Amino acid sequence: KVTGSHSDTLDQMMDFFEVVNISPRNRLMMHRLKLYNFILRRIDYIAELLREQEKLYHKPTHDMLKSLFDGTAMNKKQQPAIEEPRYKERKQEELENIEPKVSLEKYNLLHQDLQRERREFLKVLNSISQVKPHFGKSYFKIEMDTTKLSILKRRLEN
Repeated sequence: KVTGSHSDTLDQMMDFFEVVNISPRNRLMMHRLKLYNFILRRIDYIAELLREQEKLYHKPTHDMLKSLFDGTAMNKKQQPAIEEPRYKERKQEELENIEPKVSLEKYNLLHQDLQRERREFLKVLNSISQVKPHFGKSYFKIEMDTTKLSILKRRLEN
């Protein structure tokens, strides 16, 4: 404890800052803090540059010279510049799960079938209308012959 109460301690602290002429609004103090932070950031940047320089240039050169003088460079097996891709062996289950590729003709046929089904579905949707009676809930009404409806049901079931 500096003094007997908190208010006395705070009063002494304020007196100290006034005597030393330090205030939060002091431009000179703020300038010094900014300059200090700027210098710290620049030093960190230079240290990072030196680490990168050492990692990229000095270490590989040192390792190459060391291996040359130790004679380990001669013992190493020369690897081909371009390695051939190695084909992964697949299990039977993986081969069964792979979807077969579809030929262009089959794709075109499937696409035409899809377009035809889409047109027919749009016709059915256009024949549906909403009925709002004065009493009760609203409901949808399909304006279609029973024969067309039964044909459509049979086609969709198959």
